Amino acid sequence: AVDCDGPTDAQIAAAAPINEAGPCDVIGTNTKKWQFDFEQGVCRKWKVEYKYVNWCTNEERDGFFKYFMYRDTEAPKLQCEDAMYAVDNNCEYNGTLTKSATDNGGCIANDPNRWLKWTVFVDLWADGTRDYEYTSFLDAGNDVSNMNNGNWGAIRDDNGNGIPDIYVAPTKDGADVAGIKLPTIEGKMSNHKVEWKVTDGCHNFAACTESFMVVDKKAPTPVCVPLSTALMADPDGSGPALPMVELWANDFMNKAYDNCTDDDDLLYTFENVPPRVADTLLPGGAPNKINIDVAHYFRLKGTAGEALAPYPIRAGNGSDKGIQEQYLRGEGGIQLWLPASRSSAKVWSSKDIPAGVTKADVDVKVTVWDKKFNHDYCWTTISLINNQSGIDSIITGNVSTAVGQGVMNVAVTIQASGPEYPKTKMTTATGNYAFDDGPIGNFELQASKGGDYLNGVSTLDLVMIQRHILGVSTLVSPYKLIAADANNDGKVTGQDLTDLRKLILGITAELPSNQSWRFPILDQTMGTNPFPFVEKIVASSLSTSSKNFVAVKIGDINGNASVSATSDLIEARSNTNINLNVDNVSLVSGETVEIPVTASNYSDVYGYQFTMNMTGVQLVDVRGGALEVDASNVGRLANGVVTMSYASSVAKTFGANEVLFTFVVKADKLLSIANAMTITSDVTSAESYVGSDLNVGKVSLNVRTADVAEIEMFQNEPNPFKDFTVVNFNMPQAAAVSLTVTDVTGKVITVKNVDAVRGMNQVSFTKTQLGTTGVVFYTLTSGDFTATKKMIIVE
Repeated sequence: AVDCDGPTDAQIAAAAPINEAGPCDVIGTNTKKWQFDFEQGVCRKWKVEYKYVNWCTNEERDGFFKYFMYRDTEAPKLQCEDAMYAVDNNCEYNGTLTKSATDNGGCIANDPNRWLKWTVFVDLWADGTRDYEYTSFLDAGNDVSNMNNGNWGAIRDDNGNGIPDIYVAPTKDGADVAGIKLPTIEGKMSNHKVEWKVTDGCHNFAACTESFMVVDKKAPTPVCVPLSTALMADPDGSGPALPMVELWANDFMNKAYDNCTDDDDLLYTFENVPPRVADTLLPGGAPNKINIDVAHYFRLKGTAGEALAPYPIRAGNGSDKGIQEQYLRGEGGIQLWLPASRSSAKVWSSKDIPAGVTKADVDVKVTVWDKKFNHDYCWTTISLINNQSGIDSIITGNVSTAVGQGVMNVAVTIQASGPEYPKTKMTTATGNYAFDDGPIGNFELQASKGGDYLNGVSTLDLVMIQRHILGVSTLVSPYKLIAADANNDGKVTGQDLTDLRKLILGITAELPSNQSWRFPILDQTMGTNPFPFVEKIVASSLSTSSKNFVAVKIGDINGNASVSATSDLIEARSNTNINLNVDNVSLVSGETVEIPVTASNYSDVYGYQFTMNMTGVQLVDVRGGALEVDASNVGRLANGVVTMSYASSVAKTFGANEVLFTFVVKADKLLSIANAMTITSDVTSAESYVGSDLNVGKVSLNVRTADVAEIEMFQNEPNPFKDFTVVNFNMPQAAAVSLTVTDVTGKVITVKNVDAVRGMNQVSFTKTQLGTTGVVFYTLTSGDFTATKKMIIVE
């Protein structure tokens, strides 16, 4: 054994063969050394050859060899430690394991290019079965791409041990091994095991095993609502005779969300105190053995809560009578747990209302727990009213937009106990409503307004939504974000643009997944993300809290929807008129023609929309040019009505000769473009949106008369005919024209002389005028020009 530099001259000489020379011999020695590196030089061998020559006899002797070796005997260092990983919002863990090892042995201990090879076994669910083998003793293959694409079932098994193999690259000294990606692990808690083994390539290795847990660490998200209630006598007569009310924790909860626990399995209590959670209930109901599946009283004591009495409760006798009376008086912070409701109850009494008043607002802390007892809380209030007069109350409120415009004809519905409910009132022109015969006690209010889907919705709103999605100009108002969420999925995406564009184009008459108007209640906190929002007011007849709603027109981002008979549009208007230009070409029946569209003043434009009435032609296709326009920007409605909507997140400018887009049309008869296409506001208003202020302008169509190089005469239509036919011809300039009809022998049947105008002209003939049937010829003559075509007259 030698060091990493190999054998020294002295070692080579000491290892040489022994030779003996005769008296006349003169022996010369030569050596040659080869170095062999293993695992990139971590281990080394040297081979030394000895060769001898006798000077006197020229005799040579070779074939003598000696091997020297550097042997690495120091194993890599590896350390395992159990770990715990949290699932994500979908109750899944999509993680990657990693580990590093160090190795001080070998001939290149300080070389950054050295390697350590890995073998890693993953036992999902810790059931004793090795599910995946991650190894450096493979060639990199498609196993990695299958893993990254989620196709775990297609991973190879190269070594044939029945365990899917996944390649991982060797690592440097101290570097993390990469590629130990795990398949998706679902569930709120699970145990798993991983075996790590690393080798330096010189027969030295280290190994260790560790466990890891995947657990739900995320607390539920509660959304509280305030309540208002009147106190009343103890309902079952078992408690003290003082006004009180018993409410459940989930009465205060508008909604709670959790990543792993179903809504029906969430638990609700007050004051961050859980019910007892021991696993069993012994006979007699020992206090330390009450669990959440058994009804019981509990209260805060330390951090775990204190069980106060077993089931049955409210018996009125026995050891629990004093606790029950305390509970019904609302004393001692005592709560009552009933498993069927998944919620605890608590009592408030007249003691919670200061002396000398009949009403007080009390802060309430409501906690929601998931199955792993992760929990979070929200603060709300309860308005306590010590009033049992029994008279009707007056309930009033207002429905207005975010900028304060009252919205008329909104249906406000009140729900309360009693056969006469629900009741509905319509808002006035200023958005006010009033119930003169409202209930005493608790009630709920909601607002609604149907139909009216296109009110205030235009391509300008698409421009604003598109700019928000791309981050060009974000919508900071929570009410504008609600308006932009056309498909009602709690976020603003391209699908909202798709649903609104179909509405604007007249393809759909309503939004498939949302209402025309939404009415979040005014008294709620809305940040940069208003979803979900509250649309129901839960209150009491004597509550002083607001009973107002904010009206949000879905799809109306710039807020120009009409809210009453006297409301005015508030969008910025300009005198800008985008002139779309097309050439006045002639169309022949059955012919398919491309109609390029340009604009003489397309400058700083964010978008436009219009209705086009097509007469005598059918729209076959629309093709993009300078603008990215396709069939999704066009609505093909009945009776030749075509709508178009285009929106861009940035302003665009194009020259007068640049083709914006191209209509492809098919003619039903012989006619010109001037008679075939007109822009109107019949379905989709003709509007354009120009400049940084997104001012609303107009859109018009200019049909340009194309220059005609020479006279063109077209086939008569219809042909053959039996009553009436028309001959069309196109003139490069005004001139006298003669149309002569002859029979097959050349005999003149009739002659028509006309003063033709520049452009398209038309001359008609009837069968009565011609007085014949069969084949005839018509000839057009003007100056030196002449042309002849055949027409057929039938019985």
